[in-house]
Amino acid sequence: MSILNREVTPVVASVEFTLDDQASFVAMSQTDLVERMTVTGKDGTVALPSVSALTTAACIADAAPRGAIRMLAARINAMLPAVDGSQDWFDTVSTDSTAIAKAFEPTRADVSNTARARNHSNPAQLIKQVKEQGRILRDGKAPAIKDAEPRDVFKRMSEDLLVLYKWGNTAQTDPLIKKHLEREKIEAGLVHITKALTAMGIDLTED
Repeated sequence: MSILNREVTPVVASVEFTLDDQASFVAMSQTDLVERMTVTGKDGTVALPSVSALTTAACIADAAPRGAIRMLAARINAMLPAVDGSQDWFDTVSTDSTAIAKAFEPTRADVSNTARARNHSNPAQLIKQVKEQGRILRDGKAPAIKDAEPRDVFKRMSEDLLVLYKWGNTAQTDPLIKKHLEREKIEAGLVHITKALTAMGIDLTED
C-alpha cells in the first residue's frame, strides 16, 4: 500500500516551510505534496507532519496561506483515502453520523483547536478552505473559475452572515460562548443575525 493511502507516524515537531515553498504548494498535486512533506528517519521510518503542525503553518503563512492550506488538505487526504461508493471527508458536516464524518471529526477538532490557539480569525472558514483544497486535490483539477465580477451586495451579506450563524450554533462553539465573559452580548448578536437572515429570506434549515 502506498503512503498516499495509509496513515503513517506523524511528526510532532513544528513544520517550517519558506514562503517560496508555500507558494509552490499551490500548483502541486496530491502525490507531490505528500512526497514533499514526507520525512524518512535514519531507521527508515516514514513519517508525515501532524495535522496540528500543518494547521499552525497555515495560520502563520500570511503571505501564501493557500499553499499551506493545500499541504494540510493533502495530509488529510492521505489520512482518509477515498472509498468507492462512500462519502469523502470534505463533503461531511459536523452533524453527519456517517462513518467518514466520525473518522474526520477528531481531525476537524484538531484543526479548529489549533487554529484558535494560534489566534486564527475564523477557524470555521479555515476548515471550509481545507475541504475545498482536499476536493481539488482528490479530483485532480481545480473547480471552474467563478465570474470575476464583484459579488452582489445581498449575496455577500447573506453568505457572510450565514457563516457566522452556522459557526455560532455548532455544538463545538456552544461551550465556548457559555463560558465567555461577553456571553450575553454574543448571544444577543446571534439573535440579531438569526433575525436578519430570516428577514432576508434565507432558509436556516439547510446545512
